Amino acid sequence: MASKSDIRNLEYTLIAIGLFTLFVVYNSDPSGFGPFLVGAIAYFSSLALLVAGSGFARKGRLTYLLMVVLGTAIVLLLVYTATARNGLPVQGNQVSYSCHDVQIPNATSPTGFTDGGSSCTSSPYYVSSSVLYNLAFWIPLVGSIVYAMPSWIEPGERNPVTSFSRNLKGSVPAGTLLLLTFGLDNQSSGFPELFSGHSPLNPFVAYNYCDSTTFGVVSCVQVNVLSYFADYAFWIAVAALLALILSELFQSMKALLRHEGGGRLPTVEEALHLGLGNLRRPK
Repeated sequence: MASKSDIRNLEYTLIAIGLFTLFVVYNSDPSGFGPFLVGAIAYFSSLALLVAGSGFARKGRLTYLLMVVLGTAIVLLLVYTATARNGLPVQGNQVSYSCHDVQIPNATSPTGFTDGGSSCTSSPYYVSSSVLYNLAFWIPLVGSIVYAMPSWIEPGERNPVTSFSRNLKGSVPAGTLLLLTFGLDNQSSGFPELFSGHSPLNPFVAYNYCDSTTFGVVSCVQVNVLSYFADYAFWIAVAALLALILSELFQSMKALLRHEGGGRLPTVEEALHLGLGNLRRPK
């Protein structure tokens, strides 16, 4: 049963998210600095949730950090595999161009050449520091999704109100970062064929309302506000659903470990021993 403080906490959460949503929609123009400010707020909010999530009791803190590290490693593995070891959102593969003036042969010229031509050569190289930038991007995002798991709430305090409030707190900044990373500014990822707005991987409604596709590196100058809100809500729902799935898996794993540990949760060392024992157990 939800207490008055739980309901009040949810109300404050909804008010904060409502104000942030208005700010996101107001700054939906990809050609301005609005998305940068939105992304900065979402990123630092994710960092704050990462710190808050690691502030549990000792046993919970270790589990939380292990889930963040494991989740980040899985995401980076999938990202680098999907992008041919290039990385996302910061690309590692780069190309440098060097050009110099050349004289073009011309039989009608008194000198036999015509000035003004140029010759350019390209040299591909890899920026290894891009891995650190991608790591810095994905750790808070994964941390906020892990934070959104309702299973971190003590069983006596867990109810639909507290679970919904915690899930919103983590999924909103995570969904916002996903929207800004894979959204209308999709060409910055270097893989517009995957995130073109017409692929099941990126069902962006607002992409179909672009009024221009030639503004620098961004693919839209202005979009329909309601469609942009639909994209925003979609990615928040994705982050929230992922957090709920992880929470259920985590609960199932805890129940299994408690059963194997004789009615109590084993320590990390005991859990590893149980896992190795199951692997060695004959079929």
